[in-house]
Amino acid sequence: MSGTAGFQYVQLADKLRERILAGEYTTGAKLASIREIARHEGLNTLTVSRAIDVLAEQGYVVKSSRRGIFVQRVTPQKEKAHLVGVLTQVLPNVMAASPELKTMFHNLQKQIMRAGHRILMQCGFWYPYPHKPNVQEYIPPEEVRRLGLDALLTVGIYNHDYIASLARLRLPTLTVDIDAMCLGVDSVAFDNRAGAFALTQELLNRGHKHICYVGGPLPPRVPRYYDAFDPSALERAEGYCLALQALAPGQEARMFHNEEERSPGAFLETAKEALASHPECTAILCEGAMCLAPLARAGLEIAGFEVEEFAPFTGLAGVAHCDYGQLGNAAADLILKRFADPDGPVRRTLVKPEIRMLAGARNG
Repeated sequence: MSGTAGFQYVQLADKLRERILAGEYTTGAKLASIREIARHEGLNTLTVSRAIDVLAEQGYVVKSSRRGIFVQRVTPQKEKAHLVGVLTQVLPNVMAASPELKTMFHNLQKQIMRAGHRILMQCGFWYPYPHKPNVQEYIPPEEVRRLGLDALLTVGIYNHDYIASLARLRLPTLTVDIDAMCLGVDSVAFDNRAGAFALTQELLNRGHKHICYVGGPLPPRVPRYYDAFDPSALERAEGYCLALQALAPGQEARMFHNEEERSPGAFLETAKEALASHPECTAILCEGAMCLAPLARAGLEIAGFEVEEFAPFTGLAGVAHCDYGQLGNAAADLILKRFADPDGPVRRTLVKPEIRMLAGARNG
């Protein structure tokens, strides 16, 4: 198993910090230039610059554009420096393609390292069968134990049974992007229920009397659905139903779920089926609003959830914008609170999506 290559600057910051604390560099000592460090470590200058920024934020070095980089502090911090493991199913190439995910991991790392702790990124999957290169499984909990972690964060891992097995390691554990408070672990997630409620309310305010909901698989009934399942699908569906019950009790809930997969293509095909069976619908609430752009037409408004900046299209009524940068900040804040209060109650932070409604024709 190996750490994520995209976080080499974290390893370099750890190495330089250890040298400072070990006394290899005294207070006021000038470090080598960024180019010299990059050449010596076999890294690019951007990686080295980010590592130096981390040390500067933590108060170990001072940077001067003219004079160079100088050691500012050589005494260890009074609090123990914890090793925080981040177990994620987001592969480096996926994260690199998503600005939102990059921001989440950056904010998470920045806060944890600023507090003087170390962080280890680890892919949550491995390939245990050499003769079956396409078969992947979650890393066994005993392998996670061998990492010697002081705390564990999971990001984008939705299998409750696996999370429960990690919780039995008796490490401070925090799940990110899933509410696993029922398993006795701290959790940070988007308030998808509130987001769906607010979007449905906005559509009702625009005068829509026939709104249908389009989503992905609900809780799995057989094991093969587990990895395609997103727990937020159920929360969003509940938010839609709660809004209709509270604000339009006479309006029938029309719910359509693709039980096989959650993907842009699956959402689009499910929405087509919904409109074919309920042509009276004038609005659709979907897990991914941008997926339904091909359906844009007069008299049909679409609203949904997005994680990145969106380009409005004809018929888009609005979105619930899920800011993963805020999610990273909330996750770091919660794990630091756990370090300060290791025996405190289980905590949960729900980050509310930002509702962004667009001007459009109101339907009567």
